[in-house]
Amino acid sequence: MKNINKVERTLISFDQQDIIKFEQFLKSSFFNRNKPLIELFKYFKRIGFEKILIKKPREIYRGMFGKDRKFSDRIFKRKIGEFLQVSESYLVQRHLLKNSESAEIFLLQELFDRALYDQFLIKLNALESKLNSLTIKDDDDYLNLYKITTLNYHYHSIKNSNNRYEEELIEISQLMSNYHQNYYLIVKLRGIASDLNQNALVQSAKNKLNDPSFIQLETDIQKTNIPLIKAYWQTIKFLSNQDNEASFEKLLNSLLNNVFEGKKDEKVLFDYVLNFCVLKINSGRDEYYQKLFYLHEKILNMKSFYIDGFLFADTVINIVTIALRCNETKWVEGFLVEYEEKIQLAERKNIINHCEALLNFQQKQYDKAWSTLNNVHYNSNHFKLRIYTLYIKIFFEHNEYDCLENKINAFSEFLRYNKNNSNEVKLSENQIKLYSEFVKKINILSKSNNKDSLLEIKIEISQTTHLAERMWLEEKVKEKLGVL
Repeated sequence: MKNINKVERTLISFDQQDIIKFEQFLKSSFFNRNKPLIELFKYFKRIGFEKILIKKPREIYRGMFGKDRKFSDRIFKRKIGEFLQVSESYLVQRHLLKNSESAEIFLLQELFDRALYDQFLIKLNALESKLNSLTIKDDDDYLNLYKITTLNYHYHSIKNSNNRYEEELIEISQLMSNYHQNYYLIVKLRGIASDLNQNALVQSAKNKLNDPSFIQLETDIQKTNIPLIKAYWQTIKFLSNQDNEASFEKLLNSLLNNVFEGKKDEKVLFDYVLNFCVLKINSGRDEYYQKLFYLHEKILNMKSFYIDGFLFADTVINIVTIALRCNETKWVEGFLVEYEEKIQLAERKNIINHCEALLNFQQKQYDKAWSTLNNVHYNSNHFKLRIYTLYIKIFFEHNEYDCLENKINAFSEFLRYNKNNSNEVKLSENQIKLYSEFVKKINILSKSNNKDSLLEIKIEISQTTHLAERMWLEEKVKEKLGVL
């Protein structure tokens, strides 16, 4: 059943445009005349791609051939294999259509292999000129330049078999080496930055930074004038040392000046800047909330934070949460009206209700927040955790201590039964676990009039890193201390 696993993962990766285009691809007689595969895709769409694996082979077979067709395991496996091949062919075609340079390089290779050198040289020079004219080049651009320069080298080797053109070959060879080096550095640095950004892989990243082969490249990295290499080097410096705010500011200025606009790395680098702000907030630097709000306003005008014209669900909730931290309630009200249509229809109701519950809570309308939150039903554990933190705050503010206790116990059960979550979700779990423990302590101590212990809790909160809802916890301790 390996192929059915691959089919599910492939289809889940499709966005709405892919689903439409792939169905057209399947129906095209040029690519496929196999009606069962078209019916199979329609069946998968009906049940939902994420439910493919829970369906039995006989159910999928009936979806493909109709309920009257006798089941054949051999035909089933063959058709699933064919479907996987067609979906992979679609992905190749999509890549070539979306990446004109890749298609042009394929054409260059064909022209070269067929010895159509006149056409080859015209296409090569045009593509090389196009790539070199780019103000900002990423790893794909350098790899493409490396590929076409390699073809150019082979061409000159064939056409100039004597020694007269040796200098020209040396020059082309040096270009090949430079392009390859730039490609390698971008990929290497991007990988290290990614590891540093994931808590579980930080040590792996530090090992790479301390590797002798990498240390030899460090001087070249620092001297380079290639913006993307400099950007990832600055990222690595502030992710590996959270006190290095100078590197953070340098990258932030580049992003705010749209240096990487239109490049695939723009969103990745923006995410690192946003995550650094969150880390600073988690360490007690509340002034970074204002930076985060400003950055999220900027994000709303960036294409890279949209898929098919829709905002990421996380982006919407983050924007609302940060804006409310900065007491921008009016801004949030306007945002939810203006950008409602920019949320995917399947997620819209949950996201809007979630955001309105956050807004109600900020406005101290706790009954309304509770009622609105009851209409939110997420499947994702990542979003369930965010809902959980809000419920805890509502119950605490509403003096619903039995509900508070039950919700904290329910979270403990959630942790027991969800041990295979992603590293990102596990990090959130740890932050929320600490948060829950502090809420419980504050609640108990405030009832017992234990002022000294509350002061100790206040210090403990300020010294705890990676803590959810730090500002709110500190506020509640101060309130309780003021009451006593």
